[in-house]
Amino acid sequence: MVKKEIENIVNKLLDKGLSGVEFFDELDEHIVNNISIIKGLLDLVPENSGIVLSGGFGRKVSQLIESGSLPKINYILFNGGIRSGKEPEILIDNLGDKTDLYFLDDTIYGGKTYKDIRDYLNPERLVKSVYVVYDGAPVERDWVNSLFRYYDYFESKPNFKF
Repeated sequence: MVKKEIENIVNKLLDKGLSGVEFFDELDEHIVNNISIIKGLLDLVPENSGIVLSGGFGRKVSQLIESGSLPKINYILFNGGIRSGKEPEILIDNLGDKTDLYFLDDTIYGGKTYKDIRDYLNPERLVKSVYVVYDGAPVERDWVNSLFRYYDYFESKPNFKF
C-alpha cells in the first residue's frame, strides 16, 4: 500500500516534468507531510534499535515521536544542510544505551549526509545502515534499505557516471 502511494507521488512529479534537485525537493515535501509513509519506513527498522535523523525530515520524525503520533523510539537528531557542506551537529540525543543504530531519511541519492554522520559518530557509535523512503541511485547498494527504489520501477539510464 505504501509503495503504491510513493509510486503515485513519483508519477505525479514526473508528469510535471520535474527532475534533479527540483524533483527531490518536491518529493521530500510530500514525504515529510505523509505520516503513513513515515510509519511505513519505521516499520522497516529492526526492533530495539535506535535511529539517527537529520534535517527537516528528522525534525518532523522527532516531533511525531515526541507527540506520541509515532511509536516511541530512541534517536539522535542532527542539524540539516550536511549534504550541502555544513558540519554535523547533534541537536537531540536520547539514545540511552542503544547500540544498534540506523540512519533514516526521506530520500537518498549519493549518500553524503549518511556518510558524514556515520563518520562523525564512529567509532563510539556504529550506524549499521540506512533506511529511506525513496532511493534514486542507479546502482543498488547493500547498505541502503528503501521502501521505493526508482530504478526498480522505471527503466531509464542515468546521464552521468555514478
